[in-house]
Amino acid sequence: MKNIFQKLGLGLFALALSLTMTGSASAALTLGSLTIAGGQNAATVAGDAVSITTGAGGSTSGVSGALTLAGGTATSGSATGVVSLKSGASTAAASGAVTVASGIATTSGGSGAITVASGTTVTAGTTGAVTIASGASAAASGAVGLASGTAIEAASGDVTVASGTTTTSGTSGALILATGTTTTAGTTGAVTLLSGNSAAISGAVTVGSGTATAAASGAVILRSGTTTSSSTPGTVSVTAGSNGAGTGAGGAVSISAGAAGTGGTAAGGAVTIASGNAGTTASTTAGGNITLTIGQGGATTAGINSGAVIINAGTKAGSHLRSTQSTAPVFSATTYTATTCNSGADGADGLCTDMRGRITGTTTAATGTFIVTFDKAYVTAPVCVISPGSTATVTDSTSTQAKVSVTASTTAMTITYGAAAAGTAGVIWNYHCIE
Repeated sequence: MKNIFQKLGLGLFALALSLTMTGSASAALTLGSLTIAGGQNAATVAGDAVSITTGAGGSTSGVSGALTLAGGTATSGSATGVVSLKSGASTAAASGAVTVASGIATTSGGSGAITVASGTTVTAGTTGAVTIASGASAAASGAVGLASGTAIEAASGDVTVASGTTTTSGTSGALILATGTTTTAGTTGAVTLLSGNSAAISGAVTVGSGTATAAASGAVILRSGTTTSSSTPGTVSVTAGSNGAGTGAGGAVSISAGAAGTGGTAAGGAVTIASGNAGTTASTTAGGNITLTIGQGGATTAGINSGAVIINAGTKAGSHLRSTQSTAPVFSATTYTATTCNSGADGADGLCTDMRGRITGTTTAATGTFIVTFDKAYVTAPVCVISPGSTATVTDSTSTQAKVSVTASTTAMTITYGAAAAGTAGVIWNYHCIE
């Protein structure tokens, strides 16, 4: 009997809502506090559904009625009413899903758009936030998916996530992609940016800053999170895809600086690769290395079993290697006089490096040495090559069979005259040391 009266009451209410006037407009109904609930049935029978549908428009060009769910408007300092859309709670099975969808067009017209937006404000107040979050769980929390519709023969819809723009001098909102944090020993979630898989070419993934019309464009930073413990922070890897078991080439990795504007005389952007510094100024630990590793080939024939390190100059550039060092090595001599250790460019003392330089000095008619003590010791003794930098040096080292030789340890390079030199001022030796 209870269900009968419930259904009878709902039927009378539906009848009241469906009353129409004889004219073109439907009748309006205003109620006070209102609760609409489907009837509860027996334990093994589904409960009654509740449908709220606006009236259909006329058979020609009439527009269907709008459906608005809104909390009451407050005229005082009180907050307006809350609007909640949620499925019923379930005690043993999964709770019902909540679907918010626009109407489906049956002709060539587009389906309706769905807009989720916080309220605007005409005062100095802050507009409301929009939060999309899955439910919390004692097990795994629910997933949140943002996906465009799937097209059958045309392109699928785009997915755009953008912060709000500003029409004044204020800064636009930031866009943050972050996994949830954890307060336990669990690992936080990963953040993955992937294009969709395809039987043809997969979509590209582009990470770029916005284009500025009057100021500098925003920076793009790829970095792992920092850590305040003794653990090592995460690595940053830029890796091209491998071909797997196929026969195609592996993907390339390109790091290119931007070209300068064609209307000006500014230089192109620089490419800088820097390893990390050691922890403190008193640390005995070395800074990080920069390693260039050549890929191995499958062939065993000499010359084609590995790649090459190539310095490829542009059509108007030079293929140059430059070595600089904050603190120059120490130049000294035994028996002879050490004058300068320079870069060879202008002869200024103190511009040589552990890797290359030009030394000048004076010999006497006796045996002796010139010594370059490296500012930083090599891990293994380098190979050092020397060459005379002037005809006087050639004469000094050969006219009397001086037997000049060069040796190197991890800490110093030594040029030794095995027999008496002629004794010459302005002796010049160029050197290169490579570990």
